[in-house]
Amino acid sequence: MSGLLIATLAMTLCAVVLLVVTIVLFVRTRQFLSEAVRVPGQIVGSETRTSRNRSSGRRTRLYSPVFTFLGPDGQEHRVTSSWRTSTPPTLGDVTVLVPPADPGRAVIDRFASRWTGPIVAGCVTLAFVVAAVVLIVVSAAG
Repeated sequence: MSGLLIATLAMTLCAVVLLVVTIVLFVRTRQFLSEAVRVPGQIVGSETRTSRNRSSGRRTRLYSPVFTFLGPDGQEHRVTSSWRTSTPPTLGDVTVLVPPADPGRAVIDRFASRWTGPIVAGCVTLAFVVAAVVLIVVSAAG
């Protein structure tokens, strides 16, 4: 087997796997949004973590919003967001998306918290698909 054929097969396999991952992320996000209810909440603080850049060694503080809300069960819940940013969150009112069966999976209702995973996966998938197509065309021509 030639090196070009192996590279073409590997890139095509990666593209297919990434496509499946993207579809799964998209479906899970749509399912979450279809079952979640919007409730008022408040950002009440943040958790701080330090991240170190591997190449420069520089340390950066990252902040995860901590928010509270009354769930569909009538209980008050406190959740730390899985999202981290380099700036502290602004305290105050927010809308929270809460799956009634699992309030611990609640997220702040922002575009980024809903769609970043599928969008990033889709962009990476697109890059691999383009590379796979180019390799297939080059393999077929040569």
